[in-house]
Amino acid sequence: VNLEAAEGLAGEMPRARAVRMDVTEASSIGAALDQISTLDILVNNAGYSAEGKYSHFFLTQVPLKVGNDLRLAPGDYLLGYTHGENGLLIHLYEAATGKLVGTVTATLIPGITRVEEIRIWPPGDRHMIQIGRFGFGYQIGSQGT
Repeated sequence: VNLEAAEGLAGEMPRARAVRMDVTEASSIGAALDQISTLDILVNNAGYSAEGKYSHFFLTQVPLKVGNDLRLAPGDYLLGYTHGENGLLIHLYEAATGKLVGTVTATLIPGITRVEEIRIWPPGDRHMIQIGRFGFGYQIGSQGT
């Protein structure tokens, strides 16, 4: 992990910070959590495939609306993606059960110059989650029933 790059990205977002953590060591996880007072969103991509059913672990402590109409309650999710005709098909699963929650389409971001493995753009900037050269929108506080 490039901590310097993560710190630079965190500096672009209000209340965000980058924290180094080795997810294979309980003591490292504990030390990282001791540095955090609140946690809204966590992305862990360690140990997941680059493409397929599970590519990223995604935790949100706030309700989110992703894509056009998929609403996520606070919780743990797994993201996976496959290449579709018009972009990436992003599949979201409940982390505990593997049950499919829904699918959104990530489209090519016009004018993108920086390819990201995964990036959650600040709400004041693009309201977008970027995977590679593709992105899909999100809104904080949009929980469904």
